[in-house]
Amino acid sequence: MDIARRHRNRAWEGYWLLDLGKAQQATGEADEALVSYQRSAVLHRQLGDRMREARAWQHTGEAYGQLRRFDDAAAFHRRAAATQRELNDPWQLAMALDGLATALHEAGADESARQHWSDALDLLAGFGDARAAGMRTRLTTALR
Repeated sequence: MDIARRHRNRAWEGYWLLDLGKAQQATGEADEALVSYQRSAVLHRQLGDRMREARAWQHTGEAYGQLRRFDDAAAFHRRAAATQRELNDPWQLAMALDGLATALHEAGADESARQHWSDALDLLAGFGDARAAGMRTRLTTALR
């Protein structure tokens, strides 16, 4: 972060704030991660990078989920999914829909969750890599 600020490079700062937020989440600091993700989203919006802004929203949803604030999590996942749909990014849209489905499931909205998991599963059909295969297996299990 110091390097990005020293060089006054807001793109670097926004990108590295995403990584900082992930590290904060991994160490159980979800509240701090929310601040990092919010700062990242603001910077990416100012820079006009909608893809990274949507990724910041996606990670914000994950942090709210970690805090068991599932309604807030769902709202951010919805926002990320809407943007990824506009950007026509099937992989990131599948990630956002999975996050949305998980938040809805945890909030007790199982039917809505199932629909979003099903939509995410459909989007992953075009990907043949191991990560996508693992995700398809996990989503198929969630739909049972």
